[in-house]
Amino acid sequence: MTEEIEKNILRRKVGAVRPVREGAPITPMRTLGQALAHAGQELMGLPIRAAEAREKRMSLADLPEALPEKALLAVLEGPGESLGLIALSPTLLATLIEMQTTGRISSGEPAPRKPTRTDATMSADFIDETLGKVEEIMAAHADITWMGGYRYASFLDDPRPLGLLLEDVGYRVFDCRLELGAAANRQGNFIIALPAIGRGAGPRVTAEGEQTTPRDAAQIQAEWQDQMERTLLTTQVALGATLHRVSLPLSAVLGFKAGTVLPVPMAALENLTLEGAGGRVVAHGRLGQHRGFCAVRLTRLGNEEAAPDLQADDSGAAAAMGLGPSGAAPADDIPLTSDAMGLVGLGDAGAEDGALPMADFGQPMDETGELGGLGELGGLGGLGEEEGELPPLDIGSVA
Repeated sequence: MTEEIEKNILRRKVGAVRPVREGAPITPMRTLGQALAHAGQELMGLPIRAAEAREKRMSLADLPEALPEKALLAVLEGPGESLGLIALSPTLLATLIEMQTTGRISSGEPAPRKPTRTDATMSADFIDETLGKVEEIMAAHADITWMGGYRYASFLDDPRPLGLLLEDVGYRVFDCRLELGAAANRQGNFIIALPAIGRGAGPRVTAEGEQTTPRDAAQIQAEWQDQMERTLLTTQVALGATLHRVSLPLSAVLGFKAGTVLPVPMAALENLTLEGAGGRVVAHGRLGQHRGFCAVRLTRLGNEEAAPDLQADDSGAAAAMGLGPSGAAPADDIPLTSDAMGLVGLGDAGAEDGALPMADFGQPMDETGELGGLGELGGLGGLGEEEGELPPLDIGSVA
């Protein structure tokens, strides 16, 4: 008697992972049983055998009636934003949890309980492994269009919202009765419902043993490159416009306060830089005005040589701020005041071109943070559409 039981156990272990015999037709039910056996053995060493499988065509309204009471409901996401559903019976769910936590199946039937989100998280890998194996087996079968491409998406703790969550279409429902464990001392149900009309890719048409030709490889590589290019070209890039950079001693920086003026060379207005991530210079341009707005006209790319007259010299920035050659002047002695650098009117260049002048910032700064002390800023000059260049900016000398 004991020898017969041992043979039966070994037979079930081998049969749980036995591949579909050569020549046997591939059907969704046979594939699902093999995928479940693979997932149980691969992930947790649990022998699973599909003892019985039934397929039904059901409407969305009838779908809740096919679900076991207190079953774990997992919403699936598939191709074309289609949604499916998997239900794990309480016995199957309890067995999966026990195998992952204790490594064995406890004696006796588990008491039914309401599934939790933790149960769903621990079952997600089993569900995805099963669905992935289904795709692998059905890759060249016509049913892959409605059966493939699904993965675990979310946990549903109540079946009542199914009518609002899923599409109102026909569903193919598979109910598999599973024998769990080497001795098949437990039985559970695995139910999967997928839209009957598939939205996935068609079957892979490749003769058995056929090697991928160099032409096919080149086509795959070209398609991958095109897809990568489209993805990269639609990526958002943040650019920063830098007017001028200046190097100062730390003592000067520590002495910054409201009203401190940093001298900006006149040439900086003619050589503004556009910088990307990490300070990489993308392009150079000129600051001006176009149709009433501040604008930058690009003059050259970042890797092009600059004209000698556009090179800004900021070596005298520290001297212009009253610092000695050593740059060690105390922060309190730095003569940086709001009058150290006055800006006079910027002129009316471009007014006859229809450009709107800049706003008048002649009022002193008040407690609300309004700009003051900058004098009157005239129009920055228009970017004439026919002239093709920015007009020069009339800026007074540094006081």
